[in-house]
Order: sequence, then C-alpha cells, then structure tokens
Amino acid sequence: MARSRQRGVDAALLAVAVVWGSSYLTVKDLATATPVLGLLAVRFLLSSVALGALSLTRWRDLGRRELGFGVTYGLLQAVVLFLEAWGVTRTSASNGGLIISLAIILTPIYEGVARRFWLPPRFFGATIVAFAGVACLVGSHHLHQLNTGDAAFLVAALLRTAYFGSMGLVTSRGALDTRLFNFVACLTSALAYLAVGWHQSAQTLWHLSAGHWVALLYLSLVSTVVAFLVQTWAIKATSASRASLLMGTEPLWAVLVAIVIGGEHLGAVGAIGALLVLGGTFYGQRVELAHRERLAST
Repeated sequence: MARSRQRGVDAALLAVAVVWGSSYLTVKDLATATPVLGLLAVRFLLSSVALGALSLTRWRDLGRRELGFGVTYGLLQAVVLFLEAWGVTRTSASNGGLIISLAIILTPIYEGVARRFWLPPRFFGATIVAFAGVACLVGSHHLHQLNTGDAAFLVAALLRTAYFGSMGLVTSRGALDTRLFNFVACLTSALAYLAVGWHQSAQTLWHLSAGHWVALLYLSLVSTVVAFLVQTWAIKATSASRASLLMGTEPLWAVLVAIVIGGEHLGAVGAIGALLVLGGTFYGQRVELAHRERLAST
C-alpha cells in the first residue's frame, strides 16, 4: 500500500516537471510580446484569483501559518523567478538550465543538515548522474562563458534549494492548508511584481492577442495553480530530496517538447544526457524509498 501511494506521489511530481518543462516554449513566446515583469505580475494575479475562488469555503481556516509562510514563500518564489527571467536575458538558456539544476544535488544536502537525516551515498551518486545528464542535455545546445546572468542563476539555484528543503520541514510540522498557503504565496508574488513594474503590467493587459491570452491562462492555471498545489501536497507526502530529484527532470521535458513542437534536434550527446537523467532519477528513487522503509522498520 505504501509503495502504491509513493508511485502516485512520484507520478504527480513527474507531471509537474513535464508541465513546467512544456511551459518553456510558452514563456519564450510570451516574453517576445510583453515585458517580463508585466508577464509575471499578470500570471500571478490570475493564479491568485483562481486559488482564491478554490478557497472560498476555507477562509475560516486562514491562520498565522498560512499567512506567515505564504508571504515568505511568495517573496522567495518572486525573487527566484525574477532572477531566472533577468538572468536568461544576460546568458544562454543552456547555462541557465545547467546552473539551476544544481538544486538536484544541493537540496538533499540542505535537508540532511536541517533534519540530521542523511541519505546513503548512493543517492548522492544518483543526483550527480542526473546532474551530469542535464549538463549533456543543455551542453548539446552550446554552453557559454560564465557572466553576471550565470551569477543570477546561481543565486536562484540556492534559493530554490532553500525553498524545496524548508518546504519539507514546514509541511511536516503541523497542519497547513495548501490552497490558502498557495493563494497567499501567489498574491504576494503578484503584489511584489506590481510594486516593481506596475506600468509593465498595464502594457501586458492591453497588448496581448487572443492566442497570447490562451497561453497566459495555461501558465496561470495549469503551470502555476495546479502545479503548485500538487507540488506542495507531494513534498508533504514524501521527502524534499526525492521531490527535487524527480522535478529535476524538468530540463529533459523542456528539450523533448522543443524537439516535438519546436522542431529542434537532439544529438548524440543530448541523447546520452536524457538517458543519464532518467537513469539517475530512477535509481535515486529506489535508493531513497528503500532507505526510508528500512528506517521505518527499525
């Protein structure tokens, strides 16, 4: 029964990784039509409205934990997404994808220090294999010399690590309404973007075509509302290290979508990278689950 539930959690996390990977092309298309800050502000405003509607029957459960953690994580995710959006304008997408994937390795280290719960060395070996796979995937699209954009992605990777690692601790220490938490977080992100670039948000609202609005709704409702709710639930149901490993497959799905829809090509190095990502992830899952079951039986 426990393994069956774990497979469901893993499937949910992989689905989030696929959705986020598929959103790369959507974001790229929208970014050519509207300023980045405006795009982010409108995206999270729409997400806040949807989450608020989903939480209509739960407002009485809104407490200090949802407010406190929602504001904290909302600001954190706002900074991470801004650094990624700003960084990609100053470096290559390949460099950015590789650096942000450092969270695959850093999250288990963070969780180990915070929980004093160390996974076997084999798990860390699996994360390194998965990271090497990401390096092959994005490296096949040519890496560039490091610059300030890469520094922004490095800070974003460190913040992502703190986000994933601490989320596991927060959700395991008391009740937390995931809908209200994500509503507060998305609203906080939206208000942060509006405070910095409200004029860009107005431009975004008035200059998008019908097709762009469809894409923006996909980003807001599927890639944000659904993905965030599933992510929060899954991290609570498993370890942050396992979640980070599974969601670290995001670059793989982004590349596959670019090949199928965008007409890009995957060379031999990229194919090897895809196999390494899948192999490292699959093996890491087995090691993490076996280790957790062994601890539970003792």
